[in-house]
Amino acid sequence: MEIKELIASIIIPNWNGKDLLAKCLPSVIKASECSDQVSEIIIVDDGSTDASVEFIKERFPKIRLISLKNNLGFGAACNTGVAASKSPVVILLNNDVSVKRDFVVPLLDCFADDSVFAVQPKILQWDTNELDGGINFGGIDKGYIRIKNEAETSKKEQVTQRCATLYAIGGAMVFDRKKWGILGGFDSLYEPFCWEDIDICYRAQKRGWKVFYEPDSVVYHKHHATLHRFFAPDFIRKVETKNELLFTWKNIHDKDLFIRHFIFLPIRLLRAFILMDFIFIKALVMALTQLQDVYFKREREKASSIISDSQVFGNILVNKGYVL
Repeated sequence: MEIKELIASIIIPNWNGKDLLAKCLPSVIKASECSDQVSEIIIVDDGSTDASVEFIKERFPKIRLISLKNNLGFGAACNTGVAASKSPVVILLNNDVSVKRDFVVPLLDCFADDSVFAVQPKILQWDTNELDGGINFGGIDKGYIRIKNEAETSKKEQVTQRCATLYAIGGAMVFDRKKWGILGGFDSLYEPFCWEDIDICYRAQKRGWKVFYEPDSVVYHKHHATLHRFFAPDFIRKVETKNELLFTWKNIHDKDLFIRHFIFLPIRLLRAFILMDFIFIKALVMALTQLQDVYFKREREKASSIISDSQVFGNILVNKGYVL
């Protein structure tokens, strides 16, 4: 892509986030006004009941607003916004994210490489300025995917240069709209939330596209400002566990890794019964009800993949020295 001509749309999904928009949206508007590479800001309201729609119309009349009648979930709201956008690059931001005024340019610079699918900025905690989201890395241990973020490690030296990352966090990611379309956007398999961003970035890398972390671009995140306000911890864990299983069944194609998963699955289930971990048991049952859909998507992804699972996981770990 020609960076000088590269234009981006900013999309913000919102659900009952009136107070968050009041705090965060002004910084996004200022950043867009300071950059001639932002063509539009789109808010997709996902069936809010807190007067978000009226607030946006009154306070921010120049914002392009898409109002959904019903709550469709994070992935569907994002897909709706991308479909309505007009630019070759899309900047996806949560409603609980504020930005530095100059955050756009370093992100768009990454797309000088035509093989780039997505980029994640450096994410700092809103109140403390401590790292909230750096590079993401992972692997498979005893048949199960283990994913960590740089912020969760004990490493004192943070990554300071652009580098590969396992995925770009959905609450602050930038991507090539054309490649997004080829991948089919966020997969409805993971409704109502969690793992959509990991899934699409992982599938992109298995097709030979790149996902970068760009620490020169900085945003600020109000951690757990949305999910934990509206969903109980047990429900969140059940959805996350269900989607972890679905991701594995759909995307892990290396034969040895896939077999190991099903060798350890009965052990994990037995452990859940012994410990009375009914959340895992319910999550497994929920995942099994989606097995037919997973099978057809798995076959499609296998046909499109040119990079092995081991290569995708290994690129980040080997290059950056992180361990699970």
